[in-house]
Amino acid sequence: MTDIPFGPIVTLILFPAVYTPLAAPREIRAVILKRKQWIITALIPIFMSFIFLFLAMFYVTRNTSFSEQIWYGLILILLLIDLSVAIVMSYLFNTYDGLVQQLELEIFSSLKKSGKLNKKSVSDLLELGIKTDSWQIRNLILSSMTRIVEKTCSHAEYRGESLEALLLRLVEVFDADSSGNLQNFSMPADMIRSIIFISKDRELEVRDDIQDSVRSLGGLSQIVIKKAESQPRKVDEIVFRYIDVLDMTATLHLGSLNQVSQVLFEIGIQAISNNLTHIGFIVANKLNMLISRDSLPQKIDKSLIASYSLGIISHLWSDNLSLRAELTKKVDAIIPYTNCPIGEAVDRSMFFFMNIMGFETADKLLAMKVDLLKSKERTHKKK
Repeated sequence: MTDIPFGPIVTLILFPAVYTPLAAPREIRAVILKRKQWIITALIPIFMSFIFLFLAMFYVTRNTSFSEQIWYGLILILLLIDLSVAIVMSYLFNTYDGLVQQLELEIFSSLKKSGKLNKKSVSDLLELGIKTDSWQIRNLILSSMTRIVEKTCSHAEYRGESLEALLLRLVEVFDADSSGNLQNFSMPADMIRSIIFISKDRELEVRDDIQDSVRSLGGLSQIVIKKAESQPRKVDEIVFRYIDVLDMTATLHLGSLNQVSQVLFEIGIQAISNNLTHIGFIVANKLNMLISRDSLPQKIDKSLIASYSLGIISHLWSDNLSLRAELTKKVDAIIPYTNCPIGEAVDRSMFFFMNIMGFETADKLLAMKVDLLKSKERTHKKK
């Protein structure tokens, strides 16, 4: 037994146990080590290796003249086992493709059993998206998230409040992208559109998932707009797409109208502050269209939508003298829905923003009110 090559044999037997955590990329190592699967996958070849070791020892004691050949044969077998382990585990645990697939299986398994997502697996998937520096990997993760959303919304027990763990952190995935690449930013629009349409088809009330979707689109728009200097056309394309999805949400789910109005206002303010006046103007148009819709339920607060609409117009008003004639028409279009004169309507909007600490908007509304009243007075004198 003294000629047993213990060093190589022990190394080859333990290889599967140490290969995965050491060979895994740093970004996914923490996710791997949380899971038992890699340990189980490693233990199976280790168990097989011990079986071959015992068989080799058994035959060596019976055939001492062939001991050297037996040990070389054992080492060859162990090498083949380790090569197979390396190939399998490299895909399952040491690549993003394999790990994302594994996380999806965990999430879908939980969905099938309980009708709910495995929050731990969702969190791990999101963490991968947040920590990666590659837009290709982020695209892989977002594609997985899209499949998760579609499968969750299609589940028989879906009631519109299952995706909180995913939607609330969706913005973080994009906010972590420092590359300036906007390649992935159109994907959330498709993801959220699925939620909106499926919820409508099932006649579900406006619940957490739709509210979180609207909030996510608002946050994503803020991130995209900040990248306008480097890719202005792409920014326009993405933000317009988000605005269309928000408009669609308000159309199909009237209960979301107040929240959509707020998010549109926030998008418009961010756009104007980044010199994207055209986006602010489109937001003003959308808000005017929202308030002018017929047969809105009584629970919809038209005065709130009017406040947001007048607020965004006031920001456009202060910086764009050439647009004031057109903006005046927009103000005039809003006033009938406020059930009060123009001065009082602007005052109400001003007080609304003061109550929510929107002092800059309140100041701009006051300045716009003065200009509007002076303009009305001049027009009246001419008549």
